[in-house]
Amino acid sequence: MKNIFTLFVLLLSIAGLSSKAQNTNCNAEFSVAYLTGNTVQFNPVVGGTIAGIHHIWYFGEGGSSALAAPVYTYGAGGVFTAEHIIIVQNPNGVEVCRDTFYRVVQVQNICNLAANFYSNHDSIGTVPNTYIFVNTTLPLNTSDSVRWTFGDGTSSNQFNPHHTYAQPGTYTVCLRVQQRNSAGGLTNCVSEICHPVVVVSPSACTLVANFVFSGTASSPFTYHFENTSTPLNTTDSIRWTFGDGTSSNQVNPTHTYTAAGTYTVCLRIQKRDPNGGLTNCIKEICHIVIVTNPISCNLVASFSYGLIPGAINTYHFENTSTPLNTTDSIRWTF
Repeated sequence: MKNIFTLFVLLLSIAGLSSKAQNTNCNAEFSVAYLTGNTVQFNPVVGGTIAGIHHIWYFGEGGSSALAAPVYTYGAGGVFTAEHIIIVQNPNGVEVCRDTFYRVVQVQNICNLAANFYSNHDSIGTVPNTYIFVNTTLPLNTSDSVRWTFGDGTSSNQFNPHHTYAQPGTYTVCLRVQQRNSAGGLTNCVSEICHPVVVVSPSACTLVANFVFSGTASSPFTYHFENTSTPLNTTDSIRWTFGDGTSSNQVNPTHTYTAAGTYTVCLRIQKRDPNGGLTNCIKEICHIVIVTNPISCNLVASFSYGLIPGAINTYHFENTSTPLNTTDSIRWTF
């Protein structure tokens, strides 16, 4: 009886080998390519979309796929046994061949995630003490797990949240980002960063914006603007608007107008906190600048002279300058 069973298994094996040999598509072998992080590309010998060919993948940590050449991200580094099953069916949907191949996949636990963010005071909104937080983490995917803590006992899972503080003060804001794999599971690739945010009470804002300006003799349409605001720090946000559609972020800019006219020049200053984030201490001031056309000077100075008859060493000088007005300032040196 034992010999009959052994013969039966042997016949099945011979039949399977014969079927695989007759169908070149019945080959489950594959190679792998390691991409960034814990992501692996699986490349079967029989690739592409072929009628009657079906792929089944098991990646060794619970994930699976029915794609021909899937890309899979492992949740952690380690050694995994990946399995590929290929099934060949005839046009009637009847299975004619099946092959299975295993390969060991060694995943390095690579995490190049770098969390980062910056904050700005929401000067456009009507609610005071509101800040905008911008997530600048790299690399960042929309599927990543994001958690903000604002230092006042509140939190958010939004990518770029707005937050309103109830009271002025210095708050430690933290951003924690955790990557997910292709199946949506959390990986052990985590990065976190914290920055202080200084919320200034409007009454505590002692900033006084001001400036003076003067024209330049060499270029009649060019003006120099001197920022005399106090207290003024080099880190403050500065924006000039010159009334002609142009602007500048320089501390003391020089600006040339293209035409004469009356322009409203405004200076807007916004204080920053120690981390470089914009606070709600903002002041703005505007002055009128009148730009006039340069005076056209077509004056030609000239004179003639002659000895007065009968006088000794006495000469008469005739002013022949043009154009000449009785109000002009005249000075002779003899």
